[in-house]
Amino acid sequence: MNIATYRAQLRRQPDDADSWHALGLLYARDSKLRAAAFCLHKTMALQPADLAIPLHLANVRRAQGRLDEAAHLLTTLLQRAPDYLPAYNNLGVLHYAAARYPEAIHILQQAVHKAPTYIDAWYNLGLAQLKAADPAAAAASFAALLKISDTHLAARFHYGCALMAQHNFAAARDMFLSIENQQTEHAETKINLAHCYVHTGDLRAARHTYHAALSLQPDDAQILFNLGVISAQLGEPDHAIQYYQRALQQEGDLFAAHYNVGVLFLARHYPALALPHFKAAARLQPDNSTVQYLLTMLSDKRHLLAAPPEYIQSLFNGYADHYDAHLLHALDYALPDIFINAIQSELLKTNQWDIVDLGCGTGLCAAPFKPYAQTLTGVDLAEKMLDQARAKNIYTDLICDNIDHFLTNTDKNYHLILTGDTLVYLGDLGEIFARVKRVLRPHGLWLFNTEITTAREDYQMQQSGRFGHHENYILRLAKENDLHCVQHTKIHSRTQVDKPVDGYLFVLRQKELA
Repeated sequence: MNIATYRAQLRRQPDDADSWHALGLLYARDSKLRAAAFCLHKTMALQPADLAIPLHLANVRRAQGRLDEAAHLLTTLLQRAPDYLPAYNNLGVLHYAAARYPEAIHILQQAVHKAPTYIDAWYNLGLAQLKAADPAAAAASFAALLKISDTHLAARFHYGCALMAQHNFAAARDMFLSIENQQTEHAETKINLAHCYVHTGDLRAARHTYHAALSLQPDDAQILFNLGVISAQLGEPDHAIQYYQRALQQEGDLFAAHYNVGVLFLARHYPALALPHFKAAARLQPDNSTVQYLLTMLSDKRHLLAAPPEYIQSLFNGYADHYDAHLLHALDYALPDIFINAIQSELLKTNQWDIVDLGCGTGLCAAPFKPYAQTLTGVDLAEKMLDQARAKNIYTDLICDNIDHFLTNTDKNYHLILTGDTLVYLGDLGEIFARVKRVLRPHGLWLFNTEITTAREDYQMQQSGRFGHHENYILRLAKENDLHCVQHTKIHSRTQVDKPVDGYLFVLRQKELA
């Protein structure tokens, strides 16, 4: 029956409660909310004992944005009927809609306590717990729901989100894969799955999955941006630039896209192409010191002497939670083994080494040295990298600092200084050589790597955005600072675009101080 039929019926029988009720629901379906509320009020007057009527009226008031009135209706209903489960669920949803998440959780927990198989209440409880930043509780709620109905795809999706929020990316990946097998056209599942692949170090799978999401949402600026980030990490700057530029076509004020394109053009020695992107980035974030530094450098035609500290912080804080997985699995990172093998015979002489790891990151290079260390200090600019290192219990001390500032101000001296993949972010190394000399003990060792440059200059920014240093430059600085070169070996520290990255391993020894 339609609206006209019920209206005709009510003209004949004005007190027909069922017709008023049905008419109210039809008006609500058609978003005629004032008419729906009027009809439901009439129904309540005629059938005050019917629990469904105030429940439906509360839904209409919620749709009208009259949340307090809806909450009053449901609270009153629960006082009349403490075991009426739909009222618990709807009141929880109402609190959720009003961003009153603790209240929503409290009322929905009552619902599932009264009815442990109440699927809707479990689902809404999990959503409220996610919003309340309690992903562990949310995961437990979704898991409870899935024990009742393992085909509930929305619960699977949000369970995966809860696992991601707990940084359990492998389990989240498997959850999203189970959804993707049944809902092949759900873009959000693919986006989250790609995110999990990034955090488990499988960048190629992440790229493939983002491409699948892009086929469903071809104008999605965030997907395009993420593909740019992945391409840059895979050492494919041309592809990265193209993705960033496509993202900017969709959203012209994406600061990170402008900044990243500028950095990539700068690394490719196209300053004229980098400049407009840095100007756009400066317009969007005028107080960003890194962007201002780069603009000054470009406008003054200066050579870049080092990556700014803010750039290093931003790069590695964003990289921290998947740094190890990416290097070890995607890039075949060999530097930790190269480092420990270089001085193994020296290390075996004692286990009383005082060691400092400059640019320590997550502790990959320092881990093999822990058995030989009396003290092991890590220094890094990126707090999130230090958080990852702290969880490994490698270091006796972790310091968030610029290595130049640390070396200038520390009052300690060290038997061994490790600098793994750190000098590649510095151009001019004159100051750091002088400062290392000051903190090395007599006969102390400095172990570090550089990347090779084919240019004639002492150093040059490369396509990757890192610096390559000429071996003669390093040897000259060692001699000037009275540091004896114990080892000078060509190495392949990792791969990039399936090709080895060529570099040098240096071991320098401090001579006896006069």
